[in-house]
Amino acid sequence: MKKEWREVHLRDICEFKYGKNLPGSKRVPGKYNVYGSSSVTGTHNEFLVKGPGIIVGRKGTVGKVQYSKEDFFPIDTTYFVDIDTEQVNLLFLYYRLPLCGFEGMNSDAAIPGLNRTAAINCKINLPPLPTQQKIASILSAYDDLIENNIKRIELLEEQAQLIYEEWFVRMKFPDHENTLIDEETGLPEGWKVSTIKDLSEVKGGKRLPKGHELTSEKTSYPYIRVRDLTSGRMNIDEIQYIHHDTHIKIKNYIINHTDLYISIAGTVGLVGTVPKILDSANLTENCAKITNLISEDIKEYLHYFLNSENGQHHISSRTGGASQPKLAIERIRSIPITVPNDDILSRFHNSVGVINGFVENLLIQNQKLKEARDILLPRLMMGVIEV
Repeated sequence: MKKEWREVHLRDICEFKYGKNLPGSKRVPGKYNVYGSSSVTGTHNEFLVKGPGIIVGRKGTVGKVQYSKEDFFPIDTTYFVDIDTEQVNLLFLYYRLPLCGFEGMNSDAAIPGLNRTAAINCKINLPPLPTQQKIASILSAYDDLIENNIKRIELLEEQAQLIYEEWFVRMKFPDHENTLIDEETGLPEGWKVSTIKDLSEVKGGKRLPKGHELTSEKTSYPYIRVRDLTSGRMNIDEIQYIHHDTHIKIKNYIINHTDLYISIAGTVGLVGTVPKILDSANLTENCAKITNLISEDIKEYLHYFLNSENGQHHISSRTGGASQPKLAIERIRSIPITVPNDDILSRFHNSVGVINGFVENLLIQNQKLKEARDILLPRLMMGVIEV
């Protein structure tokens, strides 16, 4: 350990405090993010903790460390961290905590839970405050770039969705002024009404074998569990992983970037694709995949249709269950969809394909930035690299 650094227990520099129960039925949508153990789970009109702040998963996703720049509401499956600002920089501690191995400090075999006593008794090497601030600044520069790329991705996806709306809701597709209307169908010539079943296959995911849990620790076997996602866009950090033996048992439930996925339980109706940089993933039981589509053009069109207001209406109208929303596979297959002719489909595919290419490049950039940050992080924290 470097001369100016000192070894401390976490309990000497911070306190892990319990979040507060806030069921969905009592939440009033507002400007404050509600944090669960794995991600933001919604918003509320009141906050519990003044930001910025650190959230640590207590139940469920044990030990996951999250950071909020703004005021926030951590629910009772989490701890929030109260620090001694005279000894530790908040952002430095946020980057340091994941190295403590909290995910292995499980105090409950039935329901995973972070043992708070074990957590706060962890020892870390703490540099002087100015050094902490320099380290935090270096690492946060990577995260700022990642965040900017995420904002760019969101804008690009909005642009692609707007193209869909312009072409197929307002019906201002290329050369629409000169397109003849079929008197019998009321549609442009060559267009037809089909169902998702006519265009593809829809298959459900698979429940994990008893006794096996997903983890954020990366292995070769990624899984999609859509209830953990914050949007229809697949974020690599939200992918879960599992051990080799379980993967073999359910390996037939694989989705890749030529398919679409759709959430069918809990938060129903999230529709997206697997990024090419992930290649493929396995589906758990709260997901379904739309696969074997009749063309790549149809895949793009169906993706944006299902994310449109009309598509989401068809999904919600077919969703049952009061306490636990559920969308049956057969009901997905029956969703009607107006299909343009091949020429318009091809033009649409080309238009949004350029946008999706930009998105893939930004996802690759983010992955490389994360990898560089994660290589640098432990070296900075152990004082191997001078700052």
